[in-house]
Amino acid sequence: MIKTKSPTYSENIYFALYTFILMFAPPILSQVNILIPLAMFSLIMLLTKYYKVVHRILELRIVKNTMLLYLFFLLYAIVVMLISMGINYEFTSVIVKDIYRYFILIPAMWVSIIYLLSVFSFKKYGKKDIINFFLMAGILEFILVLLSFINPNIKQMFISVMYKNTGQQVFLAKTLNVDSNTVRFFGFANTLLDSFGYCMGVLAVVAMFLGIIYRKRYIIISFCLLFSTALNSRTGVLIFLIGLLLMLSFFVIRGDFKPLFWVLGILAVVGLLFIIGNQVFSASASNQTWTWIISGINSILSIFTGESTSTYDVADVLFSESFWVLPKGINLIVGSGYEVTSSLNGLLTFHSDVGYINLIWQFGIIGFLMILSPYIYMFNYAIKKSKGLNSFFYLFLIVIFFFVMIKFDATSYTPGTPLLIMLLLIVNIEGIGNENEY
Repeated sequence: MIKTKSPTYSENIYFALYTFILMFAPPILSQVNILIPLAMFSLIMLLTKYYKVVHRILELRIVKNTMLLYLFFLLYAIVVMLISMGINYEFTSVIVKDIYRYFILIPAMWVSIIYLLSVFSFKKYGKKDIINFFLMAGILEFILVLLSFINPNIKQMFISVMYKNTGQQVFLAKTLNVDSNTVRFFGFANTLLDSFGYCMGVLAVVAMFLGIIYRKRYIIISFCLLFSTALNSRTGVLIFLIGLLLMLSFFVIRGDFKPLFWVLGILAVVGLLFIIGNQVFSASASNQTWTWIISGINSILSIFTGESTSTYDVADVLFSESFWVLPKGINLIVGSGYEVTSSLNGLLTFHSDVGYINLIWQFGIIGFLMILSPYIYMFNYAIKKSKGLNSFFYLFLIVIFFFVMIKFDATSYTPGTPLLIMLLLIVNIEGIGNENEY
């Protein structure tokens, strides 16, 4: 067993801020994703201070094979996109943005992840310490969400900065026929939509997991993270509930009654909070936000009841035929080179948010399987290396990954992607302690 070292106070602050930037990419720079300078800094550190450690990290089978699988996909992707630009020149601007995403942002994310793995291995941190860094980053985002919720002026300032520095029209868009600035966008990040909810929902389950089996203070952290996603992305709330139900099932199968009662109690508390929230917020200035949250829950339930709940029903739209249109002919096999998340200024008569559909449109079934292969490999490797409750946790990550792909492309750089990769890799990294194998 590797003897672990605890991070100092300054190290906790440094890595909390680092992981905050890595996950949420706060748009403090105009038209430049802060992930890029973060990766440049990380690369310099790897080449100077941690060059011996990084060599060992890159030689690990899971890291090497994962990155090779992703490299094969990138080689395929660039060929498809370049051919598409030559044939479909009207899609050039869209494809160029995707090239930036796949060949700049995602490699920058991986450089930052390799830097963290190298430093954590060098300093011999335990898994729980590493997870704490990500939870602290989540709490930092929660503080920004809370400030936005309490003070409308702070919220409007954050929205103005996010819009100015990202140019994303969504920060000025409307949702459910109500001004989005009124019902959501609490906090400060490069995105506060479904991928934000994916990250915060997983973090909330991680914290709840630690709270039930380790220290109860993590339960408070979990509810703070749940609050953050409830205000911005109802997807995160659903992820949290799925996590609790999977935990409940696991403890029932094991016949482990003490944590079982904790999970049942937490489910009861969540239900009670919704009842209280309905009484408090329905008569307050936050009524539109609360209505938006409740409408999302009703929309999810409508998937099972078959009843439409509003004129703009998320479930109706998400599972409508137009959201699941596949390309035809050779494009179904090799891809068209562009995604269909929008109508592309009228070039298309439909659009889709579904991650599966967009990947197949962009890279065909071949590219779709290639981009999924690194994640499937990491999932399989982590499951084989884990045991006990950790096996349940990795099962949860697998279920949620394929679930959120219905809403967006979870293989791209999103707030939840570096979190997922780190949780899958730390189980295998030499120098990272296994004292927290539950």
